[in-house]
Amino acid sequence: MLMNRFAITTAVALALSLVAFECLAGPWRRFEDTAIQVERAKDIVFAECLSEIGPGPRTGVAPCEAKIVTVIKGDRKVGKLTLLTDGLNGLRRGRTYLLINFGDYYGKFDFATNGELATVELPPEFDLGAIKGKAPLEQVQAVFDARRAWVEAEWEKLGREKKLLDKATPKKVE
Repeated sequence: MLMNRFAITTAVALALSLVAFECLAGPWRRFEDTAIQVERAKDIVFAECLSEIGPGPRTGVAPCEAKIVTVIKGDRKVGKLTLLTDGLNGLRRGRTYLLINFGDYYGKFDFATNGELATVELPPEFDLGAIKGKAPLEQVQAVFDARRAWVEAEWEKLGREKKLLDKATPKKVE
């Protein structure tokens, strides 16, 4: 009986440590679909990045300064925002992002983009005015759709460039 309790206690401790490690290994919230993302969000804003952070380690989060330009959901105000974001993708100064905060705070920060698709860069030609006044779900979906289309176009351009570079690769002579 003592061995069984020890085995159970060990198994539970191992399981808890694996769960804790998984929490550090990436976003804390997994993306399921847009409606669930918007429903669970405490805050959804459009913000311009003021302090560039490069891509970081998979387990890292990094502080970032931004300026909220539009509030989609929540009681945030337009103006400066200090937040934590995953270091995985990085943020670039001067670029505008859709930022989603689920309310899971980390220390002194009260805004964290702690989930998949919680930080989405707006395509360069995206018109915020075109979605003004729409419901939060419609605004977020419009960003996801525009970003997906932009990524697909970039992917196509990069594919063409790769084919040309493949042609430029010196042939091995044996």
